[in-house]
Amino acid sequence: MLLDLDLELMLRVLRVSIEKLGNEMIKEVHKSIIAMWELTGSISPIDKVKEAHVHGVKTILGTRLIEGNLNDYEKRL
Repeated sequence: MLLDLDLELMLRVLRVSIEKLGNEMIKEVHKSIIAMWELTGSISPIDKVKEAHVHGVKTILGTRLIEGNLNDYEKRL
C-alpha cells in the first residue's frame, strides 16, 4: 500500500516535470522562430526556421508520447 502511494507520487512529479519541460520547449521554439523572422525581415518562414519548428514539434510530440505512456501505466495501477 505504501509502495503504491510512493509510486503514485513519483508518477505525479514526473508528469509535472514533463509538462513543464514541454511548455519550456514550446516557448524556446517560438522565440527562435520570432528571432529568425526579425533577423530576415521576412514574414514567411525560411528553411532554417522550418527546421527549428519541425525539430521543436518532434521534441514536443516525444514529450507527449511519454505523457501518454504515463497515463497508460497509471491506469494499470
